[in-house]
Amino acid sequence: MNLWQLIVLAELEADGEDERVKITLEFILKNAQDPINGAFSYLSNKECVGDHERVLPCLTADMVWSLIRLGYLGDERFIGQ
Repeated sequence: MNLWQLIVLAELEADGEDERVKITLEFILKNAQDPINGAFSYLSNKECVGDHERVLPCLTADMVWSLIRLGYLGDERFIGQ
């Protein structure tokens, strides 16, 4: 599953507690979130984290909305950035 599919699942009001959704969210937070500023990139870098040079503001906005919708509003990785 990719970032865009997860955004669609959030739009369709998928259950954020569903194990398949949780696994995907955890993967995205680990591999697509830029550790420098918390934004989201469309590709990982060689350290397998979000690539600072490939951050997209529109993707970040969609991911923030999706994370909120799927129940991650209080997650420290999300709000701590």
